[in-house]
Amino acid sequence: MDFMGACTKRLGPCKDPTAYSMAECYPELTTDQIQEFILDPATYLEAEPIPNALWGLDQLRKVGYDLVFCTVRPIENKHTAKWLEFYNIEVAELNRFENMDDKIEHIAQRNPDIAIDDNQAIVEVLNVNHHVNAMLLAQAWNHESPGIIRAADWPDAINLITGSAYEV
Repeated sequence: MDFMGACTKRLGPCKDPTAYSMAECYPELTTDQIQEFILDPATYLEAEPIPNALWGLDQLRKVGYDLVFCTVRPIENKHTAKWLEFYNIEVAELNRFENMDDKIEHIAQRNPDIAIDDNQAIVEVLNVNHHVNAMLLAQAWNHESPGIIRAADWPDAINLITGSAYEV
């Protein structure tokens, strides 16, 4: 889900495109305003898939991967499930966590074949502390890091995972 794209549509451009948090992107917003935005169904109606993500997820399914989604959003936020359903994204499981540490612990316990995330801190902790094969999906807020596999986009991620050259 291109959550930052939805933020840009509704709130304007992020003040610091290299920032991961909404508080850093929109310092003029209070914590309550950010929470209200995150819980607003309209935010998710405006969020589009990341380019080629639907294709990439379909490719992973075709080669036998079960898709398990893990997201850090307030537990009362049911909009992610509705968004996945709207875009016909079939997942084996959807897990919502209140914080990053709980998400990391859950993924580490599952020990997946591959974990893909756009949060560099999550990927680094999974790789280094938990020895989980995690891949960073490139975004403005993350960067190259030694020992971390970073996919430029979804086609690149699929090529790295499957070892096959795919074109969209």
